[in-house]
Amino acid sequence: MDFGRLRKLAEEEGRDPRSLRTVLRVYPEAGATGTDCVDTLRLAERETETDHAFVDLRGIAENVDHAIASADDILAGARRA
Repeated sequence: MDFGRLRKLAEEEGRDPRSLRTVLRVYPEAGATGTDCVDTLRLAERETETDHAFVDLRGIAENVDHAIASADDILAGARRA
């Protein structure tokens, strides 16, 4: 998606183009690691205008404890970026 074009269209319609936000939703596949997720987030940060991200852990979490540990790892890795 060309966010520059979207912002231009918003401005033409009288909206503040800076008010547009984007959210990336990441669906890691089975076998993906927290590092894989962080790599995806870093790539998106470098190459897109993504403002926020959501990582859906249902595909890789074995149970609630594993989901929490994975989320902790991903957050820590993303914050180091």
